[in-house]
Amino acid sequence: MSDPEAAGKFREFREQTSKHESILLRVMNALGMDPSYMSPAAKLAERKATSLLNTMNGSDGASSVETTPAAAELNAIENIVLAETKDHAD
Repeated sequence: MSDPEAAGKFREFREQTSKHESILLRVMNALGMDPSYMSPAAKLAERKATSLLNTMNGSDGASSVETTPAAAELNAIENIVLAETKDHAD
């Protein structure tokens, strides 16, 4: 990531995600839930998240699309905005 401010935000979001995961696992365990169980809705959410990530690493065929480093960075930022918007809405 060429923009230090954007790179810092990515680190911040990653740290927040790790914290949220830890909190949710503690709550699920306290309620006697199985954290490894994935409901149909959770499976769909995982597919969406994987698809966003795949646009950044070319796993979805995007590697055949020519892009500049700036365009790749913009795509990554857009993916974070989408994920964070969803996270805050939930």
